[in-house]
Amino acid sequence: MERFALRYGFATEDLNTRLAGLALYASIVVVAWLLLPKTLPFVLPASAFGMVMHAGPRRPWLGFAGFWVLLLVVPGLFFTSLLTEAFAGLTGR
Repeated sequence: MERFALRYGFATEDLNTRLAGLALYASIVVVAWLLLPKTLPFVLPASAFGMVMHAGPRRPWLGFAGFWVLLLVVPGLFFTSLLTEAFAGLTGR
């Protein structure tokens, strides 16, 4: 059986990556809360997914890609319903 040795400083790099991801997604939530509070229903789940994937199973690229997909695709699914509500206000119903 062959053993693999971790290179020097690997645990520190891993911890730094996890902490950087947590800080990144937490700062995104804070900025959205301060500047655009109506976007929180979309930003919170996306950043929660990013945090979990970044810090949990250590998949930062999957967390980053999933964050953007959730942040852009989910509001896109509701775009047509948002338009119908806007047009309903114009007709006076």
